Amino acid sequence: MGAPRKTAGIKEYLEKNPGAGVINFLDQFDDSSYTSGLPFFFKSHKVVVAHSDFIACLNAARVWGGNGAVIAAGDYFIRDVSREFNKGLGIEHSVYYTIKQVKPRILKGNVAVIGTAGANIYYHWMMDILPRLAMVAKAISLDQVDYFITGFTLLPFQTETLSRLAIPLSKIIASNENWNFHIKADSLLVPSLAGPLDQPQRMQVGFLRTLFKDCISTRPPFRRLYISRKKTRRRSIVNEDELTACLSRHHFQTVDCEEMTVAEQASLFSEAAIIIGSHGSAFTNLVFCNPGTAVIDIFNDSHINPCFWLISKLMNLNYHFMSGVSKRIDNNAKNDCTIVDILEFKKLLNKIGLPQ
Repeated sequence: MGAPRKTAGIKEYLEKNPGAGVINFLDQFDDSSYTSGLPFFFKSHKVVVAHSDFIACLNAARVWGGNGAVIAAGDYFIRDVSREFNKGLGIEHSVYYTIKQVKPRILKGNVAVIGTAGANIYYHWMMDILPRLAMVAKAISLDQVDYFITGFTLLPFQTETLSRLAIPLSKIIASNENWNFHIKADSLLVPSLAGPLDQPQRMQVGFLRTLFKDCISTRPPFRRLYISRKKTRRRSIVNEDELTACLSRHHFQTVDCEEMTVAEQASLFSEAAIIIGSHGSAFTNLVFCNPGTAVIDIFNDSHINPCFWLISKLMNLNYHFMSGVSKRIDNNAKNDCTIVDILEFKKLLNKIGLPQ
């Protein structure tokens, strides 16, 4: 058994193979109202504005690889639910690079594939993986699902959020070994991806706010937060000491989000009046902010992404961005650190009402 011989979207597949499963479309989104007005800074990104949520139940389907690629009966690779981070690299999905796959493990009962690329990254776990559980729950109670397939390494944010959803870890089938992970299920529940990559949808934001609604403060926003990435050593601010010196007179609190629980982050961000930091997963917590919160998202010229601008649009936040100079730390440009122009930074602080 090697690479799949055919490929199709899930709707196309079920139209060709009506006995292979069923599909229910849940919602159709056209978020052109919030994706309009894309700032010039993000013009190199095409923002897709249409997306459909669905849940399918496939008979005798397989799940292969670390990112949960779905292969339906008849040897069909289902492309629209099988995401990898290879966009723009000119390569196919890794499933096509398998000469011979390991024999699949057979799972009985209700099996849901919720994993996709980035399960070990806070943003993708929160925005891409957890919301797929909301779609599964529209078809079947989560406690009736026998197994959930996803990349899973016992990271604190993974275990905390699954506990909040009352999903026991014994039901998690970890798809961590890419080339050696292969499952076949009698009944495979396949939710759509939560949204186009790096284009957050209202459903994703609403789901997370509901999941942590008890943590969202009712106090008027008052905190001024600087989100540091110094301890991550990726995409950090090279001249952070100069930057924080500018903030010190305005009583900013420096925060290392990776040392906090998700509940603590939700509470903190819900009380924030101003949030400043280098572009990274901690900004996922903008979903917990109150309307009007000021945001300064600091990029470098190697990695530009509109995802937090889109969340800010959905949440009616006062979003600003600036770009610094990249400093390479390895062979991945997405990891480049940033040298901030302090004079330009001071101008931006003045713009949000913090004169220097």
